Amino acid sequence: MELKQNLFKQLDELCLKHTILASNTSSLQLNDMMSLVGEKRKERMMVNHWYNPAHLMPIVELSYFGNMPEAIYKEVEQLYGSIKKQTVKVLKDVPGLVANRIQQGVAREAFSIIEQGIASPEDVDKALKFGPAFRYATTGQLEVADFGGLDIWCIVGDNLLKVMDNSPCANNLLRQKVKEGKLGIKTGEGFYTYKKEDILAIRKKFMKKLIHQLTASSYYA
Repeated sequence: MELKQNLFKQLDELCLKHTILASNTSSLQLNDMMSLVGEKRKERMMVNHWYNPAHLMPIVELSYFGNMPEAIYKEVEQLYGSIKKQTVKVLKDVPGLVANRIQQGVAREAFSIIEQGIASPEDVDKALKFGPAFRYATTGQLEVADFGGLDIWCIVGDNLLKVMDNSPCANNLLRQKVKEGKLGIKTGEGFYTYKKEDILAIRKKFMKKLIHQLTASSYYA
């Protein structure tokens, strides 16, 4: 946070008055980040949270927390629209914003299912890719709920949520893997094992799938 505060203080002093300053963070609070800048600059500061890899993922979350006039927000929103980004207007300064909070909810249950021995990592990923995520590629969760019937979703929620993971911290299985240095593709092992000579090809395949998805998703935007 101190690095962010000092950087924005310097930028406030160096930049023209109309310059908009933004941070890509999804966890640090905007109000804290702009504590050392002038009052007028605070009207031109915001969070612009890209998803990784930023050149392929369409989403950019934009903060609208009350410090910024709507006209300035619209200027930034239009800029992202001009490069075909899908913008999400975030109305409250909460950790994780919107997309990461949803993603962590899914990840928490996925890790828990593996920890309990309910299914293998391969089958958990398969269930997600060809189940919920297959719909999510073109249809949002609230649209899915409306199609399925909110009465059904309410009943299922009452039945399932009480037996699902509601841990307030990272899964113990995940923590153990970190302790063992099994961090994923960058160390050669996580939930899966990666041969060093295959890693480049695996990364290229990952990017290629995102490119295909980006092309297909433009039809549904």
